[in-house]
Amino acid sequence: MTETAVPPAPELLVEIRNRIAYLTFNRPHALNALSFDMLVEMRKLFEQSASDPNIVAVISRGSGEKAYFA
Repeated sequence: MTETAVPPAPELLVEIRNRIAYLTFNRPHALNALSFDMLVEMRKLFEQSASDPNIVAVISRGSGEKAYFA
């Protein structure tokens, strides 16, 4: 079963599958460099994940083909 959260910002995508939160940096034009807004949303995700017993891990990855992808 796949659950997909509504992304808090278009630069940061979140998908939850099998108790793992996949955090995708969606700024391939900037080689997936972090913006201030992304950092704010990441902090919220980490805080929510820490208090959610259904999430056991958070994996970060980047979109695109040039920098930080999985």
